Amino acid sequence: MLDLDLESDDGEFKYDAEMGRDYSIKLCLTPSLESAERALDDIKKLLKPPCNSGSGYNQHNFPPVLGEQLEWMKTFLWTFCDSTRKAEARGNQSPQWIAASLATAGMAMKGKWFVQNLHFWSKAYILDREDLPLDLFRDWKTSKIDDEDLAAELHLHLQGIGEYIKAGDLMQYLSDQDVQHRFELKNTISLATAK
Repeated sequence: MLDLDLESDDGEFKYDAEMGRDYSIKLCLTPSLESAERALDDIKKLLKPPCNSGSGYNQHNFPPVLGEQLEWMKTFLWTFCDSTRKAEARGNQSPQWIAASLATAGMAMKGKWFVQNLHFWSKAYILDREDLPLDLFRDWKTSKIDDEDLAAELHLHLQGIGEYIKAGDLMQYLSDQDVQHRFELKNTISLATAK
């Protein structure tokens, strides 16, 4: 049986480094209003980091998908904190976690899958500020030419050819088995891409 200390002495969740990022039990619990408010403040700082001058904000440099996920997490956590405070003012002590996630999903015009993701992303972020949602498609969208080592080797090869190079030279170089193995390329580029 796994013995988990889910809360520290002050009632807040704590991260157990030996377990890694296995929050399976912790992800089932509704976070406290205070921990959600702190996470909301941290997300706001991530999305709008302050300028060094002290006035204004810098633009975040997250990939678009991650930026959008963080924006929805911010909206969800704000809705949760706001509705929980209002409920407590009326004497209702139950947290408004599910209602806030459904309201946020409604604003996003999304369904149950999005609600589940909001819960998972937000609870994971509350437990560990380094645990940002993954952009599963980012690797698919990046070009191999963005690899600095490959780009440097291509430049060196093309400079070695001389002043007059053809698209076929690039195709031939990238179809070499040694080059494909070294840079984990599955196949060569087309003539249209090389041009």
